[in-house]
Amino acid sequence: MAADFNESAQDAHSHPLVWRVFVGFVFGLVLGAAFQSQALVTLSYDLEPGPMANRVVLVAETWHGMMQQLGLPTVSETISEHLETFRTRPVGSSD
Repeated sequence: MAADFNESAQDAHSHPLVWRVFVGFVFGLVLGAAFQSQALVTLSYDLEPGPMANRVVLVAETWHGMMQQLGLPTVSETISEHLETFRTRPVGSSD
């Protein structure tokens, strides 16, 4: 019985789909952290005050500064603005 459990656990960890989902999840987190770094800063400000929250705010602000140097937040802001314009445009408008 224990051997069967260990074998099935090993199969689950070595299954290609599990790794693909894991890699996709990590990739999504990295993209979100890169393109939505301002949201991370805002989220860090909402933490309860304390020494750990101060560290998290510092890391989030540093990360956001690095992403701003690369210009990544600007890309997501531009896309958001275009989507908002598209959303608020009247139906049938040819602009």
